[in-house]
Amino acid sequence: MKGSKLISSVLSRLFPAGRELSKLAIAWQAAAFGSDPAVFTPELMASVTDTFLEQKAIKTKWDIAAAASFGEESGSSARPGFPQNGAGLPQMA
Repeated sequence: MKGSKLISSVLSRLFPAGRELSKLAIAWQAAAFGSDPAVFTPELMASVTDTFLEQKAIKTKWDIAAAASFGEESGSSARPGFPQNGAGLPQMA
């Protein structure tokens, strides 16, 4: 039961999109295989998750700063320099 509570805690902290969850799972796997012995423990899971969340927070700050420097609203999910809603892209028939 301890492991399932930890997983629930992780997911509630992240509110992940599928892509974020996939990246986190890959980080967990890499950490487990890189440890000696190669065992995935709740402590390792928590450590990798904390690092993942720190990196995500840094990236979010960068995205907000980049959007502000391009005169966009902060919090926009758009990437500066990229068309939104497929604008300027060829349409598929």
